[in-house]
Amino acid sequence: MQTLLIVGIGIVVICIFLFIIFAIAGTTQKGLEKTLTKYGNVAARAQNNIINNNEEILRETANKTANIHKDAVKTIMHSVKEGLSDDNAIFCKHCGEKIDVDSTFCKKCGKKL
Repeated sequence: MQTLLIVGIGIVVICIFLFIIFAIAGTTQKGLEKTLTKYGNVAARAQNNIINNNEEILRETANKTANIHKDAVKTIMHSVKEGLSDDNAIFCKHCGEKIDVDSTFCKKCGKKL
């Protein structure tokens, strides 16, 4: 993922650099567009190669990220559901577990409230 980001940033920097050089040199707009399109195509092919060569790693990363978000949504939904049904209840700000009002630590995750 970091490699993809570094390559993308590098390509953007190269395109900006070429734009400045051609602008200073007085290249016509059409020539500049043609050059930038050429380098844009190179960038797209490079990104495609990175994705193809790292498909499994990218898939694993996407799945882990989705699971983290799924767990966070479950915690929030649980807290909302419980909060709507019991006005005197409080919930752990770390894991969403229902806790006693006078608790100092969460009985589920053990973190300080």
